[in-house]
Amino acid sequence: MENLLFAAGAPDSSMRRIRFSRTFMNCRLMMLTMLLAGAFLPAVGAAEPLTEEQIERLVRESPKQHLPELIAFNEAKLERIYQAKLKAAAPEYREALQKAQEAWRKFYEADLVVGAMDTRGGSGQAVFAMERHVYQLRLRIYQLSTDFVRGWVGIPKAGEAAPKR
Repeated sequence: MENLLFAAGAPDSSMRRIRFSRTFMNCRLMMLTMLLAGAFLPAVGAAEPLTEEQIERLVRESPKQHLPELIAFNEAKLERIYQAKLKAAAPEYREALQKAQEAWRKFYEADLVVGAMDTRGGSGQAVFAMERHVYQLRLRIYQLSTDFVRGWVGIPKAGEAAPKR
């Protein structure tokens, strides 16, 4: 199959024929095939979202870089648990739960400020503050996902070590 391109502007004012090489045609055919295949195949590199364990592993390697991902993961997890609990709740419980969650959110925001002040600056300030975010989020996730009667553990007093399981 011969494909011709006509170009104007030749010195003698006539049209000049340029033949595409067979190699160029094969390249065009190959690119078209790849485009069509890409439309029907799942995207290469569209990876599954990271699990909490995978993010924690990344945090151990590079805390400052990956702690924001862990915070976002736990915030999304908290929201899913809260919405599920809210949906399953009776109307009077739902109202109380909404008020409790609003109060917790206010506490959480205020505690982030306190956490930043607790670190007193230094190179670890950002990491310590983000770790506190994760701690508070996980604590709230635990509170919402575990009935008090069925699983809350004792809280150690100030100066005592946390109980080992």
